[in-house]
Amino acid sequence: MAPPADPFEITDSAPADPQPARRAVASMAHLDGLNEEQRQAVIHQGGPLLVLAGAGTGKTRVLTTRIAHLLITGRARPSQILAVTFTNKAAREMLDRVAALIGGAADGMWLGTFHAIGVRVLRRHAELVGLKSNFTILDTDDQTRLIKQLLQADNIDDKKWPARVLSGIIQRWKDRALSPDKVSGDDAGDFANGRAAEIYRQYQVRLAEVNAVDFGDLVMHCVSLWQKHADVLAQYHRRFRHILVDEYQDTNVAQYLWLRLLAQGTEDVCCVGDDDQSIYGWRGAEVGNILRFEKDFPNATIVRLERNYRSTPHILAAASHLISHNEGRLGKTLWTEMKEGERISLRGVWDGDEEARTIGEEIEALQRDKHALSQIAILVRAGFQTREFEERFITMGLPYRVIGGPRFYERQEIRDALKPAARKALASFLADLARWRGLDVAHPMLAQIVLDESGYTAMWQQDKSADAPGRLENLKELVTAMAEFENLTGFLEHVGLVMENTAEAGADMVSLMTLHSAKGLEFDSVFLPGWEEGLFPSQRSMDENGLAGLEEERRLAYVGITRARHRAAISFAANRRIHGSWQGAIASRFVGELPPDHVEILAEPGLAPHMGAAWGSGSQFSELARPDFTRREFGLRESGYRRPTLIEGRGIPVRGAEVTHVGGFAPGDRVFHQKFGYGTVRAVDENKLAIAFDKAGDKKVMDSFVAKA
Repeated sequence: MAPPADPFEITDSAPADPQPARRAVASMAHLDGLNEEQRQAVIHQGGPLLVLAGAGTGKTRVLTTRIAHLLITGRARPSQILAVTFTNKAAREMLDRVAALIGGAADGMWLGTFHAIGVRVLRRHAELVGLKSNFTILDTDDQTRLIKQLLQADNIDDKKWPARVLSGIIQRWKDRALSPDKVSGDDAGDFANGRAAEIYRQYQVRLAEVNAVDFGDLVMHCVSLWQKHADVLAQYHRRFRHILVDEYQDTNVAQYLWLRLLAQGTEDVCCVGDDDQSIYGWRGAEVGNILRFEKDFPNATIVRLERNYRSTPHILAAASHLISHNEGRLGKTLWTEMKEGERISLRGVWDGDEEARTIGEEIEALQRDKHALSQIAILVRAGFQTREFEERFITMGLPYRVIGGPRFYERQEIRDALKPAARKALASFLADLARWRGLDVAHPMLAQIVLDESGYTAMWQQDKSADAPGRLENLKELVTAMAEFENLTGFLEHVGLVMENTAEAGADMVSLMTLHSAKGLEFDSVFLPGWEEGLFPSQRSMDENGLAGLEEERRLAYVGITRARHRAAISFAANRRIHGSWQGAIASRFVGELPPDHVEILAEPGLAPHMGAAWGSGSQFSELARPDFTRREFGLRESGYRRPTLIEGRGIPVRGAEVTHVGGFAPGDRVFHQKFGYGTVRAVDENKLAIAFDKAGDKKVMDSFVAKA
């Protein structure tokens, strides 16, 4: 009886198929339905190939059909094909599609993520990188615990220099294929007073001692293996005659080197990607990898997939025009044969609360027209923006789910801030509220005091991981949320209500997520709120990365627009409450980069000054512009400040005949509040109003938060 085949055996490959012609004529049905560019990419022979696949152009179909074509025509055996994806889900989908095309499983083909394939390689050659073949793979928590032990052993304060932060630094070094001996002084920075590189060295030694690796090692060790052992690399050269890589624009430096080493053994290298959808620079992705493909692979062919099968012409034209402002791109223009459809709607609103309310009302209108909620998405730039929508949807009874992350009040930093111990601290502060009332100290400020004096804010400020800034923003948004309630008890009751609103599997719900989480998804209707300068594009991204940061932000806008099949709605606010402070806002520069012919501007105030040169000075909305529309701080009582009036009972602020000055309310006035709706003023105490709201009951609010109805 023959011994079982070694799954990692690497042998010189025999000719792919002695009778390829017979197999080729047997069936070419897999090419049916491909457009000309897709077909060209599938059947290409004779050198490296880059498939620039725009959003919704069928890149997965091209990739899987190309694999099937290699097998059906006899150009390759399954064992001679290496296909790399970025997620396990994508790998499973590709395997299923290939099997369906060839009528059976492609046994022996290597198809998986960089990490999964790295495991297969390292199991085979573990000793050459100082491991045993039964090595274990540490998860994030295991990595952090090990680094914490090393910090403590080196007498480094792990509260001042958190292990989680150093773990992130080390992983970024590994993404760049930097082993400890390659980390320079500039790379090491000032973490732990310059001790980061030494702790990294100790960390790698400890991993080897316990026969373990982390995820970064799975790629970096392969690079080191192939660079130091030419004979091992030659084995893989002989095995893999055809290499295919998906989402090439998302590769980091280590993955790029990994591919370049393997590709030395064949000219049949096919990379599929979209330079206009490279949005993960913050986690190591290098858009330059795809931009220099022709330089890296001489005589390369580029096939552009530009026919879109997802979106309407207006959506595609707007997205293409916007992304054309980027300099770092290879260039393509999406088009479709679909019906023209609706133009992208562009709306300016008074503030973020109105933005959430207006979008909620539009979703309700779509729902009444039998639009499935599961085909509606709200895509925000920053995670803290989800709170306003969650609050509004809870009030409306509109079902929603948060994709790509927990709901606002379920996030780690928010749950930490609301644990019993913190609540007791707040309660003790509230016991002295009478003393603080004279100093205008309210429960939101008390919450901020607790967060600051407990050291919790400082902990996240010292955290240099990619998600730390977002967590700080969420904590500030928590204090903002508390300000909407008269006391802590009311706020905590509200949190309980939100937490109970759990999503049921398969339920019809609106999807709420960040733009980064939306990549690869599509919806019939997409709402894109918060298009304001500083928020989107992100000021932090531009400050830290300059032009490269701005161009990645623009690619993120492109991704957002192209998630929509039939309907896309962009909005921005003239005032936005950011972390408890009302700030004047101007529309994002991306608004001015939208093509006028494909955008429907909704008649809102303050729009014209922000539209950019693309819209011209003769806009019909120039009459709506006024210099005093945007105010820097709601809390300031500026003389002559003009409050917006409301039209059509919708709470839309416009320039009108009836203008009220701050402090100009009187008992009996009908007013509108973004959260509580319509009501009647019962009493006035300077800038504080006692209002009987039609649905929310009696409330006391600042006059700057309401407008005359």
